[in-house]
Parts: sequence; structure tokens; C-alpha cells
Amino acid sequence: MKLAAGTRLGPYEIGGPIGAGAMGQVYRARDTRLGREVALKVIAADAQPTAEQRQRLHREARAVAQLQHPHICSLFDVGHEQGIDYLVIELLEGETLAARLERGRLPLEQCLVFGAQMAAALAAAHARGIVHRDLKPANVMLTPTGAKLLDFGVAKGFGAASALAAETDPSQSGLTRTGMLVGTLPYVAPEQIAGEEPDARTDIFALGAVLYEMATGRPAFAAPTPAALIGAVLGSDPPALVAIRPDSPPAFDRVVSGCLAKDPAQRWHSAHDVELQLRAMHGVPREPVKARPRPSAWVPWTLAAAALTATVVLLGRFVGTSPSPVTPIRFTVEPPPRGGFLWTGEVNPLAMSPDGRQLAFIAVDSAGRRQVWLRPLSSTKPIPLPGTSNAQSVMWSPDGRSIAFFTGDRLQRLDLPDGAPVTLTELVSRSGQAGSWGRRGYILYAGVQGDAIHRVSASGGEPEVVLRADRAAGVARIQAPWYLPDGEQFLYLSRTVDGSGTIMRMKPGDTPRVVTRAESMVQYAAPGVLLFVRDGTLLGQSYDWERGTLKGEPFAVADTVRYFLSTGVVAAATSDGGTLVLHAATDVQQLVWLDRTGAQQGAAVATGDFEDMTLSPDGRRLLLSRRWPRVGTLDMTLVDLERGTETPLTTTPYSEVFGVWLPGGRSVIYSLVRGGPPVMVRRDLDSPTETRLLEDAEFQAPSDLSPDGRTLLYRRRPGGGNWDVWTMPIESGTPVAFTETPYDETDTRFSPDGSYIALISNETGRPELYVTPFPGPGERTRVSTDGAEFVRWPRAGNEIFYTTPDGKMMAVAVQTRPTLHIGKTATLFATDPRTGIVTFEVTRDAQRILAALPTVIASRQPLTVVTNWAAGVR
Repeated sequence: MKLAAGTRLGPYEIGGPIGAGAMGQVYRARDTRLGREVALKVIAADAQPTAEQRQRLHREARAVAQLQHPHICSLFDVGHEQGIDYLVIELLEGETLAARLERGRLPLEQCLVFGAQMAAALAAAHARGIVHRDLKPANVMLTPTGAKLLDFGVAKGFGAASALAAETDPSQSGLTRTGMLVGTLPYVAPEQIAGEEPDARTDIFALGAVLYEMATGRPAFAAPTPAALIGAVLGSDPPALVAIRPDSPPAFDRVVSGCLAKDPAQRWHSAHDVELQLRAMHGVPREPVKARPRPSAWVPWTLAAAALTATVVLLGRFVGTSPSPVTPIRFTVEPPPRGGFLWTGEVNPLAMSPDGRQLAFIAVDSAGRRQVWLRPLSSTKPIPLPGTSNAQSVMWSPDGRSIAFFTGDRLQRLDLPDGAPVTLTELVSRSGQAGSWGRRGYILYAGVQGDAIHRVSASGGEPEVVLRADRAAGVARIQAPWYLPDGEQFLYLSRTVDGSGTIMRMKPGDTPRVVTRAESMVQYAAPGVLLFVRDGTLLGQSYDWERGTLKGEPFAVADTVRYFLSTGVVAAATSDGGTLVLHAATDVQQLVWLDRTGAQQGAAVATGDFEDMTLSPDGRRLLLSRRWPRVGTLDMTLVDLERGTETPLTTTPYSEVFGVWLPGGRSVIYSLVRGGPPVMVRRDLDSPTETRLLEDAEFQAPSDLSPDGRTLLYRRRPGGGNWDVWTMPIESGTPVAFTETPYDETDTRFSPDGSYIALISNETGRPELYVTPFPGPGERTRVSTDGAEFVRWPRAGNEIFYTTPDGKMMAVAVQTRPTLHIGKTATLFATDPRTGIVTFEVTRDAQRILAALPTVIASRQPLTVVTNWAAGVR
């Protein structure tokens, strides 16, 4: 029997059927008293309802009545009319997750958002002592306001405080008879199959299975028969997420595998923990969240800002103090007009004045000039500081009257407001210098390569080494020193050769002591909080600096912040005055095929944040470096251009970058980053073994291989100084310097016949393209006239392609035999000058260009500032 339209059950007028299941039917109905649309769920009326069916319906009513949560379908009423038992529930617009999965896997962003919402709903149920027991895609509705859990018909109570405690006796319910499997394969937990009593961890297993299916488009466990499926749940693990979905971050894989642990004791302790992990992974905001995919213009910094506001309200609770009545205030700071904030991954470009009233940052203006800018928080416009050109990082004096900043070769001081820069000391290493100005009139500093931490007087003079990296003990580098309030003791980051990190505390003349594990720089802010990053989340922890002891547990300050795990650099700064600033944006590009006019050919090859790419010798595969947004590290990835599939070549938590193909397309060379500078390794595609090419410990970045496959062209940065071009015979492995100049030589490529090299050098003051004989010597011929960024020299072509800073794709005819002849440069096409081209490749016949075109440029997204962020912390 089905209910006809117009039929009434009490005050509810039936509209039409909207769904049916084994235990009941669901109708659209209208509450004639309130005039609202509802959903009416009745027991299947084809036969006389059984006692078990009625019990299930009423069990669902009692369970849902205990729960009021934005991601659990609400119960409005329960009734019995004309021999029919029914529930009146919230009418949801949308589709079930099962229906959505029929169209394939979900975007990663939706996996995180919906997953966090489901976890939050389960946490609310578990807090009331209710376990769902039948979480599956068919019981999740995707609505315009997010995911909603449905069908608590087989819910069961657990724990002494359960809202269903009176119904948990197996003798009272046919739903819990011994030997009866409650739930739906393949989402049942192993303990459900074994007949053990369910608890919250049972739902966590099901949540992991649902998350896995959302991310991959296929069940975590599959088999042809129910018996085989039970065996799979009990005895096998699904393939790693990253093996099926290369864009899935390792942290997401860890969350899902933690849910799917066979032993309940090894799973996440609570659904709330899973929610926090999912939210932290990509800045998923708190309730409510829209279910539709995010627009391309939406950027992660908005999430970080929201997370900061929520965090400061709860901060006092985390550190065991009462909340402060001071209200945090959040706002954003835009970059200079048509400019952008600096981010190199080697230094933090932000600094807050000690009183929290002024922000200093490094940015590039519309003309490409890099300098320090000052933004009083009482003002609306930043002010460029004269004399600070080419600044890398900046710090404040303890009294807030001066700043110090690093350029390429010196540390300088500038007294505000109208002083002139004064050089404090010359720098031995130019790589990513950062420092801290102490109360006793000294400045500590160290380079990102981390050989030693130096100290120099804030009045200038000869620097002294206060600590060296103990390489014999396995320390690869020490960096990012930060003075404690006494101006004598300091914190710093120590990284080992395997890449792991520790925050250390040092008192000159004493032995360094461990503070906590972290792979990031650390900052201390009065009245006693350390700021550092773990797994991409900006954390705070209460710290008694005088005793050197941590108190309580770390708490999340911002779910998303710009961070590079390989160097430990974090784009965030705080002050003793309670002001926090951070940058949380992520670059996003699309890889697209273009013809020589710039017209796009077909759909995008891939979307993400890419550092570099190179086509295989046969042109069928692409080797690229993909950056993970939360930690900033890079993995080498192989893209099959014919099939459109992407396979990760490396999946470590550190960085692999700058890939080069060897002849035959079966082996590659790339740079490997662990604890120290990048070094070149060789790897066969069918083997995980990486063979180091050189013992040289300087920064190494492969660029190209000669057409005969015998000579590797690579860049080297000795002592963190300028980039030089080197070559190395593949067989002998003996490196030879090709250029050693006081300038930077960056992108480099061999000519098709191997007799010339194209390179980009800044010897005129800005990067330009040159061609020079190989192996030399010979005259260096300038090719470009308006700047150059990246260069390619196709093997079968007689042209050089390069891009300009204003987004143009250029081509120039080049003849190398019998002598060098360079034709007139021509503009093939122009892209948006505000975005340009991040990197590109050219096919062997020079007819198609694979370009990484930006859709989000992180440097142009605003900073987030929060005043009184640590309100309530003593």
C-alpha cells in the first residue's frame, strides 16, 4: 500500500513519495497547522508492520530527539494514525552521498568539508551515548547547508550516560540478538562482525570507509560475495589513498587509515579528533558550510581568518585561564597596488612591532622593486621605507624604534621614522638570513642552510659564532634563532640529516636543551606562548621561559598558514602587544595545452601548485613537481598525457624538485631535500632506490641533459650566494664550473645540437636571456630586451621560447651552424600581465606549449591581522 497524494495522517497532508527503503517509505508532506513542508517517514505498509519494524522506527525517534545538531536531520514529530506509525522529519533538498558517488569521486575540498561535518555530527551523537551503527553513503544527505546524517533506526546506546541506556539490553530487542550483524557491508567495523558491543569507535571505522569512498570513488573494501567481503574487512587494508588519488595529501591518508584500523584501540580516540584533523587539513570552517564547490576566486586566507577569530575566544580555556573581556579584532592588509608580498620559502617576510601597533613586511611594488614596507595599524596605507631595496627579512628592535633587515650580502639597521640605513655587518652566506633583536643590544642571525648561529652588536661590529651545527651528531642545520625576554637565552630550530626537527633552547656557554618536536621556526610572545607549526597548522603552547618548561597541550591558532616544511619557514609573526599577523594563501595553477597563438586546446591537464615540469623524450609523459598546500613541500609526479592519469613518483614528507629525464625515459634525475640543502639523485622509474650523484653539499638543481645524453647541466649555489651554472659528465661524475660570476644564472637549456647553452642572467640588473657556446669559451650573446623568466629550446626546432615578466610568450629563430645567428624576437601571444606564466614546456616539434597558468596568486592575497589574539593568556 502506498499513501496517495492528498491523504492525511493527522495534520500532515501527503504530497508525493520521495524515497523508499527496506524498512519504510518517505513522503513529502505539508504540516497544515504551521504551513511548512516536511518529510514523513512511515513503516512499509505492504504488510502488517512487525514489532521489530515499529521498534526500529520508535528507536530512531528517541535517538534523534536527543540530538540537535546542524548536520543531523531534525525530528519534528512522531505519531500513529489509521494504523500507521510515522515520523515527521526535516525536509532536505539535495541528494544522498550514494547518489553523488554514482558520478565519481568528490573533489578533495568537499571530502574535507563534508567529512568534518559528518565527524562533528557523530561526535554530538557519541556525547549523548548514541552510536549510529549504520553510517554509509545512503544515510548521508548532501544539502545546500552541508552534509546531514540520516536513519538512526539501528542506533544503540553505549556508556552509563547513554540517552538510549534503557534499550541496550539484548534480551529486550530483536535488533541486537546475539549473532545478528547490524549495519551494512562494507562499512561495518571488525568488532561488529565479531559480535562485540559497539561504541563510538565503531562509527569511526564506518566514517573512514565513507571518507575513503568519497576520495577515491570506490569502496574501501570490495569482494564478489558477502563472505569474501567480511574477510576483506577483517583481514586486509585498502590501497593507500595517494596511490589512487595523487592529489590527496599524506595527512588525509593518515586520518583515513587511522579510522580504518582493525583494532578499535588503534583508531582515533573520538570523532571530534577526526573533525579537528579534517578541518586543519585545508582550513575547513566551523558550521555552517555550503555544500556547493567553492568558487575559483575563493582563497584559503579567509578560512584562516575565521579560524583565528574562533580560536582566540577559546584560547583562555586551552591554557587553563579564564577568558579576557578584551575582544579580538580581525582585519586584512592588502599588498601594494599591483604588487605582492614576498615569499621565497627561505625567510619569514613579516614582523610585528613589540607593542603590536605597527607591521613591517617585505613586498614587491608594481615596478618589481622589493623593499620593506611599514603599516601602522591605525592607518589604511602601507609606507615604503627608502633605502631598504632587495630586503630579504626584517626584525624590530625591542623598543620598537628601529628595524633591522637583511639584503643579499649585509645586515642593516634603520632608525625610524627618518633614519638612513646603516650597515651592521657583512654576511658570509647570502642564503635566507633571518634573526632576532634582543634586549641586551645584540642581534642573533642564521641562514637557512644553517651552518651556525651568529651574534652581532646592534651598533655594528664583527659577528661572533655562538653555536655551530654539530654535523658529527647528525645535525644538518640550525636556524631561525629567537631571543627570549632576558635577551641572553634563545630558541632555535635544529634539523637532522633525515629532515626531522626539534625546537631547542640555548643559553650561551651552556648545553642546548630540547623544548619540543617541530619542523618549523618558533616565536615566543609575552605573556608566555610559543608559536610553531606542526602538520601545516599554526599552534600555540603555554611556555614558562624562566623555567624552560611547557605547560598544557598545544592548541590551534590558525588552521592554515603559509609554511614550507623543508626549510621550516612560517609566514606569521606576533608581538608582546597581542597582535598576530599571518599569510595563508596558496598558489593555484592550471596546466593547459596552448597552440602558438595562445588558444587553449582541450581541458586542463591538471590543477595545483607546480614548481617545474619537463616532457619525456617521447613526449607522452610529463615529470612535474607538485606542491602540497599545507606544508609547502614538493613531490615528483608522473602525468600520462595520453590517458590523463597522474602517478606520484615520490611521496615523502619532504621535497623532491627539478626533474630531468635521462635517455630512454626510464630514469630521471631530481633534487632531493632532507635536512640540508637540495642534492641531486638519480632514480629508475621502476625502483624506489635514489642514488646520490655528488658528495658536494651545496644547493644543486638539475636543469637539462645534453642531446647525446652524456652531460648534465645544473645550477649550484655555493654558500647560499649567487646561482652558477655547472656541468657534469653522467659517466665520470666529475663536475665542471661553466659560469662563476657575481650574478645569478637561473634557467638554462642546451641547444638541439648541444653546441650552445641558453641561460638567464641578471648581470644587467634584471634577468635577461643569453646564448653562449658550449663547452666554451666564447662570446655571450644577449637575446631578450625586455626581461626573461623561463626558457625552452625544443630538440627538433630552430627556435628558442621564453617568457617575459609581463606575461608574454616569445619566440626567436636561432641558427647554430655553421655559426650562431639569432633572428628577431617575436611575441607569439600575451597572457594577463598581472598573472603571467608560472612555468611551461614545448613539444619537440615546437607547435604546442604546455603552460602553468595561475588561477590564484598567493602573493597578491591579503594578510590577516588579529589584535588581542591571546586575550586571556597570563
